[in-house]
Amino acid sequence: QGARRRVHVYAPPGYGKEKDRRYPVLYLLHGSGDDDSHWTQLGQAHVIADNLIADGKAAPMLIVMTDGHVSVPPKEGEDAEARRARASGAFERDLLDHVVPLVESEYRANAARDARGIGGLSMGGGQSLGTGLRNVDRFAWVGGFSASTRGWEKGVPGMADAAKVNADLRLLWIAIGKEDFLLEPNRKFDA
Repeated sequence: QGARRRVHVYAPPGYGKEKDRRYPVLYLLHGSGDDDSHWTQLGQAHVIADNLIADGKAAPMLIVMTDGHVSVPPKEGEDAEARRARASGAFERDLLDHVVPLVESEYRANAARDARGIGGLSMGGGQSLGTGLRNVDRFAWVGGFSASTRGWEKGVPGMADAAKVNADLRLLWIAIGKEDFLLEPNRKFDA
């Protein structure tokens, strides 16, 4: 849409030394009250990744943190839910059409589907589940953490056959706390 958008990219220790190595990529999406910088400023994602890699509990990977807020102008007669759905679609197109190609052209990213994951928190969890489950040809690993799944009791809008999605995924991870206000929508989505 011609708008400038920001993305943060974490590169693992040793990234600059291994010139021929390609790295798996995790697209990590933030919640509605945050932006792309909060994963490192508040969440310390880079420190956690460094420690997990050093302890041998995670493979060295790129972590891409993009801004999940895509502005879409209101349309006459459109309610808030319809506008949110359009913004979600705009985010997904931006991620798939711009961010993923940018990362794969500017970083030594492994572009194979099995080397690409998407996960997020709250709003970002909903974006991760929606984008990941609609695009299993592009993401093998999908995670939603306290994901916003309201209205998805019958599944992700636009998702292909659930049996095929399940067969194609390497991992689908849905996690939420017992006291989370999004617990009931997540239970309905899971069912």
